[in-house]
Amino acid sequence: MRSDPSLVLAAIPHSGFVLGFAAEELRQRKSFVLQAVKLNGYALIGTPDELRADREVVLAAVRRQGQCLEFASPKLRGDPEVVLAAIKSSPEPLVHVEDSLWSQPSFVLDACELHACALQHAVDALRQNRAFVRAAFERNAECLCYAHPDLQSERGFLIECLALNPNALHFVPATMRMDVAFQAAAKSHVTETALPSPAW
Repeated sequence: MRSDPSLVLAAIPHSGFVLGFAAEELRQRKSFVLQAVKLNGYALIGTPDELRADREVVLAAVRRQGQCLEFASPKLRGDPEVVLAAIKSSPEPLVHVEDSLWSQPSFVLDACELHACALQHAVDALRQNRAFVRAAFERNAECLCYAHPDLQSERGFLIECLALNPNALHFVPATMRMDVAFQAAAKSHVTETALPSPAW
């Protein structure tokens, strides 16, 4: 049974862990492993290290189940295309991304377009950069929620963002929305009824 490709593949959709118990000859065969991870991305767990470092195999696995990024080689966890494929449907794999990617502006912007919360993983140099956060905001207004606290408390920057997208008011920190000076400056960009009444 462990050496029978058809029996192993029949079991894979029910549990990706099955591949780890298959005959070594099957586990070492790239064509077979590709079939397995396309059925169940978690089959990557039982895959030999050299195939966890194979771009084609890992891409197939993460396209099936993004969380399988965790079991890819460090090099592929730092590959922008692989990571973006993994996070396409869910932000959960973001925690498995190699640190080196979080300092790359182009990758962070692409990730933010999919999930605004990606910005919170970026290095502070990017989260504090007005031009960069504005670019992220233009792709996904919710990114404002994950900007560096220094920018979130900068009235002028928030007004700039509202000028670009008046519908983003609900992404402005609540304390700032209640700020009288902020409200006065924001009125030219949003309807007055959208602004909360200040607490006196």
